Amino acid sequence: MIVYKNKRFYGNSDHPDDDWIGDADFVIPDGSELAQKIIGLYPNFDFVFDDDGNISDVIETDPEPLPPEPPTNAELAAAIAELAEVICSG
Repeated sequence: MIVYKNKRFYGNSDHPDDDWIGDADFVIPDGSELAQKIIGLYPNFDFVFDDDGNISDVIETDPEPLPPEPPTNAELAAAIAELAEVICSG
């Protein structure tokens, strides 16, 4: 599995432990405990590096908050009607 510093990763069963794309930041054996941990925690993890700068582990982080739901058509229509009333009444 190839892993990038921005947490993207790719696996390829024909190349389970090499940089088959050619631009990986890290290479981790497919199916390893670390690879499974990255897949399971994605994208809510931070890398832990060893003394040589290789990924030795990942730690779970809090998930990013989800963006608010967009307004419904009814809410948009009500806001437009309110705005039109303000504009038209002077």
